[in-house]
Amino acid sequence: MDYQDGNLTTLLLQKEKELQNLSKMRVMQLQEQLSSKDQTIFELEAQIRRLHDDFNYNLTLIQQRDEEIADLEEKINDMSFRNMGKSPMNTYWSQDEQASSGRLREIYIKDEELKNANDKILLLENKLKSVDEIEIQLQSAKSEISRLVFERDSEKEKNSELIENLNELKIRIEKEKNEVGRDWYMKERYYKENEEKLMKNKLDLEKENFEWKRKLNVVITERDIELEQIRNKHEIDMEHLNANKQAIIDNLNSDYKEQISKLQFQIKQLLEENSKNSQYIEQTNTQFFDNERRLTEEIYELRNDMTYKLNTIEQLKNALQNKSSELDNIKLQLEHWKNQANLKSEECLKIKQNQIKYQSKAEDLEKELISYKDFHLKEINNLTNEMQARIDAQQKQHFSDEKIIKKLEKDNKILSQRIENIEKHKQPHEYQEIVFELERARDEIFTKDRELNRVNKVLESIRKDKDKILQENQQFRDANVRLICDKKPADMYDKLQDIENNIGMIHNDISNIKQIKVMPFNYQNSRSKSVIGYNDTLSSNPDRTAKPSKILQVKKKLDRKFSKFDNF
Repeated sequence: MDYQDGNLTTLLLQKEKELQNLSKMRVMQLQEQLSSKDQTIFELEAQIRRLHDDFNYNLTLIQQRDEEIADLEEKINDMSFRNMGKSPMNTYWSQDEQASSGRLREIYIKDEELKNANDKILLLENKLKSVDEIEIQLQSAKSEISRLVFERDSEKEKNSELIENLNELKIRIEKEKNEVGRDWYMKERYYKENEEKLMKNKLDLEKENFEWKRKLNVVITERDIELEQIRNKHEIDMEHLNANKQAIIDNLNSDYKEQISKLQFQIKQLLEENSKNSQYIEQTNTQFFDNERRLTEEIYELRNDMTYKLNTIEQLKNALQNKSSELDNIKLQLEHWKNQANLKSEECLKIKQNQIKYQSKAEDLEKELISYKDFHLKEINNLTNEMQARIDAQQKQHFSDEKIIKKLEKDNKILSQRIENIEKHKQPHEYQEIVFELERARDEIFTKDRELNRVNKVLESIRKDKDKILQENQQFRDANVRLICDKKPADMYDKLQDIENNIGMIHNDISNIKQIKVMPFNYQNSRSKSVIGYNDTLSSNPDRTAKPSKILQVKKKLDRKFSKFDNF
């Protein structure tokens, strides 16, 4: 029994360690995802700064080109206005025409440069659009992070529910063990074996579920190939689980079947949720690929409003600053949660160690209490047997005394006649002796009745004490069971103190009963503190069992006296 309880405690500790490792692994994965998202955000910010610088540089070039074109247009207008008033015979016409043609070529060159600048502006607009798309992706990634955190919390809650169900099952098994009577040990062994099988199968299921989750997290990075492998392994595991489930259902009782069905329903829900998560991961992967294709296709689209884009760039800067501050806060919260989880895990380990210590101490005290109670009951049984034997002897003696009294009553008439004869013959001395003998005989009869009543009272008090001790034995056993089932170390310590006090009370009761065994007619009850004494009767008749009855002696004396009178 102790070995099985030790196995249960070790299995529970292993389960808690696995849950802690799972939570730590989940936190590390979330931190890695956050670090990757931080890297992408940093790269996007650098790209946005670079695009903004390019845009400002191109804008200054366009302004310079616009100023140069405006100057050239003014010069052309001036030259055309001047040439309108001159005759074609002017010798300078050819020179002005050559100069104007050269300037027109420069204008064409500037116009081409302007077109190139416009093309660059369009490219910058496309890049700004890609920045917007990246911002949308960033928002989706943050929502994915929040979803992962929510999934982690839900997994913790489900694991805690499983542990509570296991604890309820254990408490129920302990209660059922206490309700069993003489066949308690055999049924306890049977229930323990079934419980160990159930716990092992549950732990196997949870370990397989843990392995599946771990592999599912690996599948997120390894894409479709590893997903297919995990699905195949999951199908094999499900077949193995179904086989184990059928074997467990055949071996367990009807009381455990309800618990098994509930746990299996919860496991199915977890598996369905895991399959839904895998489908959701596949959908997110396909959406990610579709988004990449759309980004490559839509990267060359145009945008007309430049001023609006400047405002959008400023808004993006502000939003990125806000998001970076939010990410810093999330990092701090994750660090805080990690520290809290470590502290709670250490506290749980300490509490479990204290519980194991208190449980071993409670088992030792229970063994000592059982030994004291058995000794106590043996002493009480011996005392009751001894008192019953004495009472039977007293009743037999009383029955014989009653017969003698009846015989004496029958002889009253004869005595009265003899007394009359004694009065006639005038022998008062012998008459007084006969009267004294009769009074002594009556006193002896009265003392016999009184002793018999006292013995009956002693037997009744001993029976009451025996019933009280049996009732206290049952109460101590129930208290010990509640002590083992209790989870709080402080309450366990208080109950251990109560058990030690009760053991001290039992020691006192045993010492009192030993005194009763030595002096059976000087019985002392420790609770009522009532003393019933028989020392007078024992001191007056130390060899009572060896000598004949006092009434018989008186009768013999009277017979001798009356025989003398008859002879006279």
